[in-house]
Amino acid sequence: MTNKEIIDAIFRLFELLTSWPVIFLAAVLIFYREIKDAIPGLIKRLRKAPGGWEFDELQEVKEELSELVNKREIESDKESKELKVDPTLITLSHTSEPADAKYWRVKVTLEAPDGFVQQIEKVEFERHQTFKNKIKIVHAPPFVDSFKCWGAFTIKASIYLRDGQILRRQRFLTLENNDD
Repeated sequence: MTNKEIIDAIFRLFELLTSWPVIFLAAVLIFYREIKDAIPGLIKRLRKAPGGWEFDELQEVKEELSELVNKREIESDKESKELKVDPTLITLSHTSEPADAKYWRVKVTLEAPDGFVQQIEKVEFERHQTFKNKIKIVHAPPFVDSFKCWGAFTIKASIYLRDGQILRRQRFLTLENNDD
């Protein structure tokens, strides 16, 4: 390749790099009205999950499913002859509050009668699979897991008793200013 061809190729490349933003800007200006009208439809389509579910509807279904599984675990615990406390009194509660514009500060607490708490060896909290530290183990009361997150999910807790029993509870974590 000669020097003239190299210089000519560099000029063509420079021309190409400087012209595409101008062409893009012209296209946006020309089609501005159509783009502006299409944005709400695109946002609506993005909010839909596969199968046509709205994400808000999916969260309600997840919350109901979490409650059903929790009730099933409680029913199973009621059948245990070794458990000396009403299983309905062993629950997870949570609070959430905005930490900043993107994240929420969440605190999950194991609620149980004082006498029962003394029987607990440890509680293993299982967070969403996207967490870097997915499992948090707490060995002494109060049995609390605090963290920051950006989305709602179901947290699970395995409650290991000193006599070898394992109880399981879960709770769908809504992200809103609450304390239930």
